[in-house]
Amino acid sequence: MSTYQQQAVICERAGKAPHPITGAALGQLMCAIHTLPKVNRRLTLRADATSYLSSVPAEQRSAWQSIVHSTGMDQAFSLLEQDTDYLCHNDLTVGNLLAQGDRLFAIDWEYAAMGSRYFDIAIAMTDLPAAEQPLLAERVFGQSLSFTLLTAGRTIAALMTALWQHRFDPSQAPDPRNDVSWLPRR
Repeated sequence: MSTYQQQAVICERAGKAPHPITGAALGQLMCAIHTLPKVNRRLTLRADATSYLSSVPAEQRSAWQSIVHSTGMDQAFSLLEQDTDYLCHNDLTVGNLLAQGDRLFAIDWEYAAMGSRYFDIAIAMTDLPAAEQPLLAERVFGQSLSFTLLTAGRTIAALMTALWQHRFDPSQAPDPRNDVSWLPRR
């Protein structure tokens, strides 16, 4: 039987993270998160995508199903599912970061679970300037960076973000019948 200890850090003087955030600073935070102890919750991206599909407007559903069930998506899901599990925040966007000096803190751990660091990084990259994105990947993975897994992470992160928007913020959601520019190029 194992005991799980929960800890909270209260940052009385932390404030909104500076914009733009650097890849090095975000990478340092992510490395610290990825070394935290394992938890019993596992990220279920494929099942979550299926669940999110239920909230897509009926007139767009077949277009979304076609994208979700495409060979490229299936391969990307499989690659991430086979990757080594780490504790990941899975939502390190600007709104979920606080700063104290040059140190970043993660808040809103709702989506935290064991999963692929490549998905975690891909979500975090969405708010980073393009020049900082390689610095983030390099800081987290060093020489072991897999461009195949990074591409899979970015593909699934784009899909999950778009489907999440349909469920929680439909006014910002893309319509795949006439726009797939949100999908990363392979």
